[in-house]
Amino acid sequence: MDIDALWAATLPQVIGRAAHELKDALNGVTLNLEVLRSRSASGKGDAKSLESFAKAASDQLETLTARTEAVLFLARPQKGAADVAMTLKRLAVLLVPAAKADRITLTVEGYDVSMPTAAGPVAVQLALASGLLALIK
Repeated sequence: MDIDALWAATLPQVIGRAAHELKDALNGVTLNLEVLRSRSASGKGDAKSLESFAKAASDQLETLTARTEAVLFLARPQKGAADVAMTLKRLAVLLVPAAKADRITLTVEGYDVSMPTAAGPVAVQLALASGLLALIK
């Protein structure tokens, strides 16, 4: 099996682990926006009483955006040199919350400084994702 096929088999595992938490963030945005909409439409909320729902919606949207960007980063073919730190960050955004939901502590560090490598992007994604998935299992 070649490296592209191995990555094609690993990516669904990453997405499968992250799917619940991604959907959870989406539901959080939806729920808080619905509260804002319904309370403001009925006149039951002033700005101060709606502030916590607006903040929660904003926080959940930020989380949802980061997770969606991570999925897109991993799903799209990468061009140019791979960056180990960037790939690790994207995987951590998806897999750390998924591990936490399974009551597994997964700490990922070291992705705050760029780490370019001569290895191909697929090899980097596969190596990091496989390692993180093994830690979760």
